[in-house]
Amino acid sequence: MPQLSEFGAGIQLSANATRIIYNWGLQDAFLKVVNQPAVNHFRRYADDKVIGEIPNNPISEFEYGFPHWTVYRPDFQDLLAEAAAKEGVKIRCGCRVRSVDDETGSLTLEDGTTETADLIIGADGIRSRTRSTLTDVQARPFYEYLFRATIPRAKMESDPSTAERIAGHLNDAWCGPSSAVIGYPIAGGKLYNVILAVSRPSEAPLAKWNQPGDLAEVQEELTPYSPLVKKIWSYVDSCAKWTLGDVPPLESYVSANGKFVLIGDAAHASA
Repeated sequence: MPQLSEFGAGIQLSANATRIIYNWGLQDAFLKVVNQPAVNHFRRYADDKVIGEIPNNPISEFEYGFPHWTVYRPDFQDLLAEAAAKEGVKIRCGCRVRSVDDETGSLTLEDGTTETADLIIGADGIRSRTRSTLTDVQARPFYEYLFRATIPRAKMESDPSTAERIAGHLNDAWCGPSSAVIGYPIAGGKLYNVILAVSRPSEAPLAKWNQPGDLAEVQEELTPYSPLVKKIWSYVDSCAKWTLGDVPPLESYVSANGKFVLIGDAAHASA
């Protein structure tokens, strides 16, 4: 039976996003699963030396009124879905959209069913079908690809050099030659999210996020990196690989009569 499911790992929510969550009254539910890092450190790839930093918390609240969080993507989706259901929103799965008619404010599903509304929101991601309502612009591969994995807390705590990374107060980015490694805790500190970004084109298909990655390829890319980075990746049993993509600029995200609007990656995916 079709149901909500999520593939992914970490999301960083800056104050402009957490402000909305607070305004919706969902902060208590989110505070049970988010991490609130104190600082984001940018480190030299070869020796871990800090070469820059961005203060996160509590500076984010001082400057912008709301905190900076990291959250596990499935937790994020589940909490929003639960809140929507409590407000009476009906989530229907397995209903693929065939077309949208912005003149009438209606959409047609693949089974031929037609639905009409005052406003239709196209939020169907980088491979958006509803984008064709406004334009024939298509998403294109970006010149970068990623390897992504999550590591259980117990593994990160097995060595003093990595235990600090899962403690919750640090986000790290190791800046390397045509690549970078990003790591931070998620799921309330139960998991460590780690990403290797490589700045060159890949054979990995666009908008396929669950393609298996080759850890031997990861280790080769990590050759110039510090022992700490290699130690973190040594805890990874499997990883995913995908090509980043973007959507060229659109003339408008809204239909002329205002009955259809395109948002999110469907409208402006970039890298």
